[in-house]
Amino acid sequence: MSQQLSQKDLMYLTDHLDIEKQHVQKFQEAANQTTDPQCKRMYQDIANMHQRHYDTLSQHITKRKMMS
Repeated sequence: MSQQLSQKDLMYLTDHLDIEKQHVQKFQEAANQTTDPQCKRMYQDIANMHQRHYDTLSQHITKRKMMS
């Protein structure tokens, strides 16, 4: 059974979507600027994690908007 999200819930998720996008950009930029291979890998891993969060939130928002 799926529940409808309120407009407030959608706004909250959309805000977090923007935050995840900022995190992806920030850590990708850090990965591009560092010369240390370990740091580069760590920043890339963190950017990828935030990208997965972004993708998951985006899917939920899209699915919920289509249901309403």
